[in-house]
Amino acid sequence: MSRLRDLLHELADNVADKLDSLNGDARYYDQHNSPLPPATHCKLVRCGKIAGYKRAGRVLVEREVMHRYIEAARVEPVVSLDKTDDSAIDGALERAGPRKTDNSIEAALERAGLRKAG
Repeated sequence: MSRLRDLLHELADNVADKLDSLNGDARYYDQHNSPLPPATHCKLVRCGKIAGYKRAGRVLVEREVMHRYIEAARVEPVVSLDKTDDSAIDGALERAGPRKTDNSIEAALERAGLRKAG
């Protein structure tokens, strides 16, 4: 039984090593496992905003470099605590003017090609 247990542990270790080698180097993100969308990941490397390189169809970026970029690019959300500040919405509505539609029953019947009986 001990021999079988040793063989199973050896097999598990070999499988784990093989899976680690398939996942690539743990120090790098490629476009598929990046915290950013794949297109953004590739574009940032192509534009030179983050250091990276292409190998075998994968765009690789060191994890540390990616995390530094994300921290530097972080933007705090703008939250308005004043719920009465609707001046932008009011201004847009004023510029648009009143709606010029006829919502009467007669107009709706006419648009449908019908007429009112009686």
